[in-house]
Amino acid sequence: IGHEGKGSLLALLKQEDLATALGAGGYGITDDYGAFSINVDLTPQGLAEKSRLTKDYLTNSFQFYRVARLNCDDVYDACLAKNRRRILLAGPSDLGEIATLCANNKTVSLMGVFTMEAREDNFNGLPVFTTLPQPSEFDAIMITDLNDPAGYYRALAQQVDPSLLVAPSLLGDISTSEPELEED
Repeated sequence: IGHEGKGSLLALLKQEDLATALGAGGYGITDDYGAFSINVDLTPQGLAEKSRLTKDYLTNSFQFYRVARLNCDDVYDACLAKNRRRILLAGPSDLGEIATLCANNKTVSLMGVFTMEAREDNFNGLPVFTTLPQPSEFDAIMITDLNDPAGYYRALAQQVDPSLLVAPSLLGDISTSEPELEED
């Protein structure tokens, strides 16, 4: 962006007959926050592609919601079968939001959200903890982080009995996942 010659984003979009112009800019909103926007003038083919991508995005989003809702219900049902009613979520995320919504239909109590990265003081009206509460304050921890659920599992398994850790099946088997090593 800002370079419109060979190899630029605009050159690629023009080559694919998707856009005719591209502009970008940033501005400050407050001392701590700003915004950055990108404007693209689309060709008719670019507009059609945008419509297809939007449809695909919405289809995938609704599919994720349906699967996540069923998975969260399954986790809550498994917890209730073991009389584990006080649930702590681990990892504020879209999955955590869905888990919060699903809890309204179950006889569980969400005790809050544990995060390894300080963000907000609350998440969907739940308190956010950067330090794990005492185990006497919850019966189970549902891992809801989408970026590194296995990392959450490993970190939490060092602090509490791993049998207290549960996760929606859409996250896969996070208890056996090895950490990814960064390359130098």
